[in-house]
Amino acid sequence: MTDEVERHGGISGKPLSTNIIRLMDLTPPEKITEAIRKQAFGQEIFWEYCLGTMQVVVPDPTTGLPRQMDQPCLNITMGMKGRLLGQVNYVWFTAAIDPNPEDRIIDKAIQIGLADLYEQRDAQRGQSPN
Repeated sequence: MTDEVERHGGISGKPLSTNIIRLMDLTPPEKITEAIRKQAFGQEIFWEYCLGTMQVVVPDPTTGLPRQMDQPCLNITMGMKGRLLGQVNYVWFTAAIDPNPEDRIIDKAIQIGLADLYEQRDAQRGQSPN
């Protein structure tokens, strides 16, 4: 295979530069798995992650006034079995963090999420699903 790539219309060119990075590639799933494993204390945790956006307020560079804009984020959703039966047996938490987080940010998000899951599950004590 050569460096030349056939493009639509018969025009050829070089492939995309190697410095183009997918946001999903910035946080390998192994980092999240390891953070959960360290903090879950043997509890079975369901999790998934995806990219999303969240709205943030930033100063407009031309006027200095605040304006709202979308910023990419990494959503980490975690769940665990609760104390109730049926569909309400699961409790869930989603953390939205920077798409290129440092390990300590991932650890903190997982810590907050797991604490929330345990709190939700404990709040189910004595409740009936009906």
